[in-house]
Amino acid sequence: MLLLAKLKNRIENTLIFNQLKTGYLKEGKKDDFIHEITKQSVISEKERQFYIDEVDSLFYKKIKGLKDKINELTSSDLIVISLMCLEIDITDCCSLLDMNINTMYVRRKRIKKHIGLSKEDDLEDWIKENIRM
Repeated sequence: MLLLAKLKNRIENTLIFNQLKTGYLKEGKKDDFIHEITKQSVISEKERQFYIDEVDSLFYKKIKGLKDKINELTSSDLIVISLMCLEIDITDCCSLLDMNINTMYVRRKRIKKHIGLSKEDDLEDWIKENIRM
């Protein structure tokens, strides 16, 4: 059933993309084209919890456990942690979350502070040792 849903979604996205690509040549369609591609490519704030929950289930509820221990972690922090658990690099995380690189570095520093890491500690290593193991 999941495979069928994904296939239908892929077909819908392809049809929309092709319509937009064709319409892109028409005056004023560029913004519609960019908006639709962004909507399909970026993890929206509404979708974040779904992704967090899915990744959390892959890693034995350790992300939820982390949130239970550290209330200061926000959903923005948790989605970054979730993507890092999947070994998605900073540049791709920025693309998926429509976030610039400086904002991502600030977010990662904030996460490190909340979980008790020093500036010298590596967040990726911490995730490997505490969540991905």
